[in-house]
Amino acid sequence: MGFDTSWLGASDAKAFAAAPPGWPRTRFPRVRLIVCAAAVIVAVALIALNTSGSAALALLAGAAILTAVICGALAGAALIARRAEPKFLRLHLAAEANGFTFAESGLTAVDFALLHAGDDLEGTSYFRDDRGTEFGSLTYTTGTGKPKTTHPWHYVIARLPAALPHLILDARSNDFLGSDLPDSYDRVGRLSLEGDFDKSFRLYAPIAYQQDALYVLTPDVMALLVDHAADYNVEITGDRVVFFSEIEYDFLRRADWAEVDRLLSTVMPKLADRAARWAHQL
Repeated sequence: MGFDTSWLGASDAKAFAAAPPGWPRTRFPRVRLIVCAAAVIVAVALIALNTSGSAALALLAGAAILTAVICGALAGAALIARRAEPKFLRLHLAAEANGFTFAESGLTAVDFALLHAGDDLEGTSYFRDDRGTEFGSLTYTTGTGKPKTTHPWHYVIARLPAALPHLILDARSNDFLGSDLPDSYDRVGRLSLEGDFDKSFRLYAPIAYQQDALYVLTPDVMALLVDHAADYNVEITGDRVVFFSEIEYDFLRRADWAEVDRLLSTVMPKLADRAARWAHQL
């Protein structure tokens, strides 16, 4: 497969020369906006303190409205400033060069059990094409009260030619005092497989479909998963496969694009072939 990652190392001048129409070219002066806004609000408040009656109330109401307007302007300025950063333009151009769209935030619409690992799930960036392939970064929060912990994850989603039974492969490499599957996940259906596979993954499959799991996870598929996806929890749901890893990715690094390519070009073709064969023999 192979990704074109040339834009990741492009100079600012080259990147902005290739920017799409309307892309912001300079960072918005947020600090100056904040200082000016604070000065205006303080001035209005001081005038109101030295005014009595309905005029004072009107001034205070005006100050409240002005504050709301300024807060909205600050939010917009922050978004403009973020998009003006060259790194986001490089990611946009790299995505476009490979047939993807890039977004700075958002989550997949596909419902995965592994996504229910915590509260405050937030996408920090993702790339998506029109074939159902998607990859990106997200964070989720665990814990209650003040001792909360934020976990960075990255994920890769790919589409199969046919829907398969729901399978979860829990990677042992990311265990910390046991499995990192969500507490809400029902672990009924644990299935043991041959060779080194059980040393790398715990497999869960619906009891009624365990023979089908064996049909899909042939020795060559298991070998590819062990060799190329041992650091990932893997979930198959319907016609989608998702690979999750609790490792923070920076998609400005070519190595992280190469990791995504490795999953898509080595593991996925064999899984797709098994899915097609499984659907054909039904």
